[in-house]
Order: sequence, then structure tokens, then C-alpha cells
Amino acid sequence: MAETKQAPDRIVPFYETLEPGKEIQLIKEDDATLKQNGTEVKGSVQIIQEWSPMGLHWVFMGADFDAFGFGEVELESISFKAKGRLLSQGKHRVAGYIEGEVELGSNHKLDRVTFHLPNYPNFIGKNDFHDEITEGTKTTSIRWNEVVLEVHDWRIRLQPYRDIFALRQKGHESQKVVLTGVGEICRSDGSKFNKKNVMPILEALRIYLSFAFAEWSPPLLLVGSNDVAEKSCQFWSNYDVSPKSNFRGWVDEHHGQTLSDAFSGFWARWSQDKWQEPLELAVTWLIEASRQPGGTQGAIALGQIPLEMLASLVFVDDRTIVDPDEFDKLSAASKLQLLLAHCGIPLEFPTGLPTLAKIANEQQKKKRGVVVTGPQLVTKVRNTIIHPNEKNRNKLPDTPHHSRTRRLARSYLARLFHSLPFSGLRRRTLTPFVSPVRDYRPTQSEDR
Repeated sequence: MAETKQAPDRIVPFYETLEPGKEIQLIKEDDATLKQNGTEVKGSVQIIQEWSPMGLHWVFMGADFDAFGFGEVELESISFKAKGRLLSQGKHRVAGYIEGEVELGSNHKLDRVTFHLPNYPNFIGKNDFHDEITEGTKTTSIRWNEVVLEVHDWRIRLQPYRDIFALRQKGHESQKVVLTGVGEICRSDGSKFNKKNVMPILEALRIYLSFAFAEWSPPLLLVGSNDVAEKSCQFWSNYDVSPKSNFRGWVDEHHGQTLSDAFSGFWARWSQDKWQEPLELAVTWLIEASRQPGGTQGAIALGQIPLEMLASLVFVDDRTIVDPDEFDKLSAASKLQLLLAHCGIPLEFPTGLPTLAKIANEQQKKKRGVVVTGPQLVTKVRNTIIHPNEKNRNKLPDTPHHSRTRRLARSYLARLFHSLPFSGLRRRTLTPFVSPVRDYRPTQSEDR
């Protein structure tokens, strides 16, 4: 008889969005001080987490604010100090937004840090667990999975909220932010740690999850705990978080284990200072392309930026494989082809994109058999968008295929991230370090 695997302890969130986009009151204190240009008053203060757009909103009440005006202020209480901006003023009430981060609590060593994740997917896999939720006379069985990331002597656990199905459905219907994931980070050996030691790991996690989900997914509302206090310290920050109507990341929700498999490779690069800024920029452009601020055409134009940036980093900055002057002389398509080939990524069109393959075949006929690769076509479509002169338009006169081109460019970026963490970048062929990767194959209706 097969042994049943014991379910891990559920991580209990400190904060919840019971309704999508619903604000959360983080703190309310009566003995607080508001300062501006040498003037200060006493009163009560509230800090509220808002979502659309995301920001830390503060309200100060109980004083005469005639001497105050719009602009910078300082807030102080027994728990925290913060800088903010006054944007709304009344006789006995002023309000605004926090600028920067808010840290409160003690400096005692911690056992663990709990964080909350917006729009976290419900991963399932071979090591799933089951819970039952009872409401009145109705009992519902839910399936859930824990993702564990380990690097050096740190262990990070990621879990969905117990009511993730209802939360995600409400979030999709309302197009508002919901907290659906909760995480916990601690030392692998259970030893205590200083809060400053965990911050670099959480910053790496912010970039990594945002890359994996193709949307900003920072660890939010951090709470440090120890055997003295469940809320020994807290950290609140402002981020660019948006609701997601559907999951667009490279991780297959049916193979959550790939998120664990890839993290150590990502950390191998992130732990090198010169890689941090380029990786964050690449993720930024990936997210902008996924959001499509300029429609599909804008996404294609934006998607080329991180591809060329990574090529320069790998061949010039990191390894000096190619002379900088020679690299600058290469065309955008040649730079991309060089990088893909170096990382063992096929240059031909994937079978899931037959429409683009058909366009390539037509181009090859015009060029009398010269092979047209995926990177070449991506670059050609991009050039027709950012340089819409007659010459470029004539290269691809039929341009209703931008959505397929965007998907191809995104798949290149995802696969490049899979390959880059290998230390042996000088090899001509590299095996991606995660499998399976979420396939970027359009449905039949999408590929018309």
C-alpha cells in the first residue's frame, strides 16, 4: 500500500483581501505626530494599503491643520517613522501617500518572515494535498500544492490561500488585485537571523517570481516573527502591481515544481552584482511587453529590448567572447541569432506557430531559398513597427500576424532565462535547466 505523504503545515497569512481590491488597514495609532517645515501637531494616524493604483495611503486626524499645505510631510509614532506627501486637506483631517518604505517593530532576531503574494496561481502537480472547507452544510474539497525554493542556507515555502479558487474567480470578474498566495522564508537549519540578512533574498524573489509570472509579483506586507512576538517587525512598500485576467508566465500551472527547479540557477546569476540590473531590466521589459501598453505592436517593439540587452551582456560584458566594436556592427537579428544558438535554442519556427512558418516560407521563396529564421522574422516585424517606412512595410506587407510574433519573442526570452544560469556559457549547446517549460503554442482560433 502506497504511503500517504503528510501535508505540510499551512502558512497562515497576516493580511487578506476578502474582496478583490479591498483596502487593508495596516495600523491605527492615537499618539502620532505630523511634521511639515518646522510645524508639528499631535493626532491619530492610519496607514491603509490601497490597490488601484497600489499605494500606502495615510490619514491624520484630530488637529488643526491650518498651518499645513500640500507637499512633503513626516509622520512619526511610537511604532514607525515615514516620509509622505500631503494631497488632501480639511480643517481637522489631512491625507496623502507614503513615499518610500515603512519599517516598524523591533530589531530582535527572527525565526521566519511571512509575506503575501498578489495574483498567485494555483499550482498543481504530483505532490498535491487536499483540504476541506465547510460552509454551513456544504463541504468543498480543495486541491493545493506547496512550492519550495532553496538556495544556500535559506528555505522559501510558497502556498495558495485556502480559498484561492473563489478569490481568483472574483479577481477575474472584477479585474482587481487579490492576495492569493502566502510565503514563508527561514533558515534551512531553523536558526535565527537578522532581518537585514533576509532582504537580499526577498529582492531576488521579487524579480524571479515577476519573471516567472510575467507580471510584477513582489512579496508584500512582510511580517517578521520570533518566539517573543508574532509581529516582531513589519515592512511595507509601494510597488507596481496590477490585476491579471489570465496567467501569462512561462511556468505551467500543472508543473509547479519547475518553479523550484529554476530558482537555484537564477540565483547563480543574480548573486553576481553585474547581472542584477540587467536581469531586472529584462524582467521589466518582459512585463511591459506582456501588458501590451501599445497593443500587440508595442509589445513586439518592447520585447526586442531585453533580448538585445542580454546578448550584449553575455557576449561583451560578462565573458568578452566578442569584441565590443564587432558586436556593435552586427544587426539586431544577428545578435539575437548568436545568443539563441549559443544557448542551444532552435532558430527554426516552433511547430505550434504554423502561420509564422508560412510567412517565412514565402519570404524564402522571394530570396530564392535563403533560410529565414525566427529571430530574423521577429526583427523584421519589429522594424516595420518602429520604422514604418515604405521599404520596411514592403518586406512584410501582410501584418495581421503580430500576435504570433509577440508570442515567439516572449518564448525566446523565457527560454533564454532557462539557459543563462549555467556556468559553462562558452559551450555552443546548452540544455535548458527546467522542463517542462510552458509551451507558447496558440490555440487554433489564435493562430488564424
